[in-house]
Amino acid sequence: MSCCFWRCWFAPLLVGFYISPYRLSYRKFFWDEIYDVTIVKPLRLVATVCYWLDRWLVDGLVNACGRLPRQIGGLTRSLQTGLVPFYALAMVVGVLLLLAARVIWAG
Repeated sequence: MSCCFWRCWFAPLLVGFYISPYRLSYRKFFWDEIYDVTIVKPLRLVATVCYWLDRWLVDGLVNACGRLPRQIGGLTRSLQTGLVPFYALAMVVGVLLLLAARVIWAG
């Protein structure tokens, strides 16, 4: 009696775990699952990385190049006062800085 009990209890488990040729062919030999794991998921990962690089690195650099002239213009706007003596003083200071650099680097 005990042998029959174990057979009746284990038989459905063994049949459940056994992959028959019919079951393999019914699932198309797991071709879709294998393709998904080996091709689709790695390509999705690469696409996600490329999307992130494009979104944050490339677009970030382009946006920074677009903002740079505006930022520099905002900084130099305060130097434009409209007073001619100030512009003359700025030219004299610039010429003196160029001469000083020439003397220092000429040795």
